[in-house]
Amino acid sequence: MLDGDRSWSACRSGGSIMELRFDREKKRQERLAFGRRHALRVREVPNEVWSAERPT
Repeated sequence: MLDGDRSWSACRSGGSIMELRFDREKKRQERLAFGRRHALRVREVPNEVWSAERPT
């Protein structure tokens, strides 16, 4: 039976629970960093620039 904290692919590859938790936390931190960078850009770039950069 699969442990609730382990994905099927991780079980197949032999990854440990600690490795999976580390990977999950690393990906979470990457997503948060992306969000922060995007928010800074939204605040810094004028609307006219955003409008010109949007695809039509």
